Amino acid sequence: MLRPVLLVYIIDGALAKSPEDLLTSYMLSLILQTKVELQVVTVVNKVDLLNEGEMEAVRELIENPRGFAEKVADKVGGLAGDMIMDLVEIVEKYSPSERAIPVSAKTKQGLKELYDLVHEVYCSCGDLT
Repeated sequence: MLRPVLLVYIIDGALAKSPEDLLTSYMLSLILQTKVELQVVTVVNKVDLLNEGEMEAVRELIENPRGFAEKVADKVGGLAGDMIMDLVEIVEKYSPSERAIPVSAKTKQGLKELYDLVHEVYCSCGDLT
């Protein structure tokens, strides 16, 4: 009997300090999901080091990519801003519905939510949204 497999992709929370780096790392999780053809859950680690604005950027990227991109593109402007808007179209088209899972090994924040999400995958009792 085959068991479900879940891949946990961990983004370093320090990338939230640069929205462009955060978007790039999130895109890598989508590429990985395509490559391995497995369900991927994106987790942002070290959230105890983020301020509320940085944490909000993480949540918005995962839960509202269009809103995230509009804010970042306006700030960056030019060709880079246009590219961010194009990349977010890919994110919207191909990313699965998922919730942001912020975790911290230091404070144990989010570990129960991550465990619950893994349990959902293995028990087939719900979706990941």
